[in-house]
Amino acid sequence: MPTPTGRAVRWRLLTAQSGRRLTARPVESEQPGAEINYFQKQQCMRKQAFLKVKSNLAR
Repeated sequence: MPTPTGRAVRWRLLTAQSGRRLTARPVESEQPGAEINYFQKQQCMRKQAFLKVKSNLAR
């Protein structure tokens, strides 16, 4: 298992080799307060609406 110092040295070497730093903003899921499970929530709402319509038709 590499030591923490070894990781830092390896990280410095990788960033030096790339020749640039990361300047992009974080992805939405990495920003504080962002909705992480938007797609899952959307699918759940669709399923609930479908079941509601289906139960109304059965009456």
